[in-house]
Amino acid sequence: MRPLIPWRSRAAIWSLLPGLAGIVGYSVQFGSETTVVGYWPAAGAAAAIFLIFSCAAAAVAGAWEGRRHRALHLAVRTSGRPATEVLVQLLWPPLAAGVVLQLVGVAISGARSWGSPGGPAPFVLSAYVAIVFFHAAVGFVSGRWLPPVAGLPVALLVSYSWLGFTWAVDYFPLRYLAGLTISDCCSVETVLDDRAPAIALGFSAVGGAALLLVAVADRAAGSRLRRHGVASGVTLLAVTTTVSLLAGSGLGASPVLERPASQASCSGSRPTICLFPEQIQRSDPEPVLRRAVDNLEAAGIGLPATIRTSNAPSTRSTLHVVIQVEMSNADIVHSLTTALLPGDIAPYCGSEQDYDERLEDAALVDAWLIGVASSGIVEARDVDPAVELTTPGAIRRLRSATDSAQLRWVTATLDRLPDCAASRVAVPSA
Repeated sequence: MRPLIPWRSRAAIWSLLPGLAGIVGYSVQFGSETTVVGYWPAAGAAAAIFLIFSCAAAAVAGAWEGRRHRALHLAVRTSGRPATEVLVQLLWPPLAAGVVLQLVGVAISGARSWGSPGGPAPFVLSAYVAIVFFHAAVGFVSGRWLPPVAGLPVALLVSYSWLGFTWAVDYFPLRYLAGLTISDCCSVETVLDDRAPAIALGFSAVGGAALLLVAVADRAAGSRLRRHGVASGVTLLAVTTTVSLLAGSGLGASPVLERPASQASCSGSRPTICLFPEQIQRSDPEPVLRRAVDNLEAAGIGLPATIRTSNAPSTRSTLHVVIQVEMSNADIVHSLTTALLPGDIAPYCGSEQDYDERLEDAALVDAWLIGVASSGIVEARDVDPAVELTTPGAIRRLRSATDSAQLRWVTATLDRLPDCAASRVAVPSA
């Protein structure tokens, strides 16, 4: 017996091709932004950018199936088959196409994370499935209620606009409904806030079901729910949207949290260096860090007792250094020396001249720290400065002074930079 909706002309199969081309083309063009090195939470979240393609494919295929449901509406009504059975038969191919494309995106974003601890987060993957389902439902409604010439382009436009508009809007709770903002996560020192995928999953799953209620609405149906499908679906969608916006009201622009310090492994003493498993396993930066620290301490720069990989502000007892997975030696030196500078480098204290002087002093201190820390590791010129030095001759004049004079000026300037009340210290020279 042939199925009610035959297999021929399955739009889901055809939508896979342009969707796959879009994903591959985007990853080639923006490979550095879509491939994460050695950290699965970030790799899985970065794949959210590919929702633009997987959701578009699901929406277009869903619109095609909605058009077929519209054309065979009378046959569906008189067949006696449950509406849910028909919907499942129609919607699983668009959903499968979108999910397959999204998994391709996850594979691309995680291509350089295989072998690292963990893997793609099931919670995030579940959110992707729900988001694709929502867009398939958007397409199905468009195809079901709009003329064939309008259903497919409207589905594609709504899918793209929903993802793109919510990603750019300043009202942050709205961003979390669409889910694309998940891609803003995260560095190895941070983790994805679980509320972000939870909101996207809940809104998309319930919102998609609400749209399907609208799609199958039929005043002549025996089911009361279908007879009032439009009102029920719109009401459910409104309630879901409101609840989801309230749930996202506590989230900011980026859905990240500091990674628990308990996940780090600490070793050594004076200083103790604390790193996360991904950093140690892929390319252990500890030997380079210790050598740079030894160089600084030999020059008289005192460092806190603990060096920890983190984005948090440093304290007197702990120096927080940003260390990415598989970082180059030059970048490790850059992160260490930058962490020794004040958090805002140079505050604005009410005078443009004072601000320029502070920036120049900060650049000079940074150049001196880089020169000392990089000794025996990399060439100082290969280390990017935190602040660009506009007067290259200044570092030569500073280095012409005695070692003790250099150290006094650097330590005094480091203390002065964040203090608007402190006077400028003259740079020593020979």
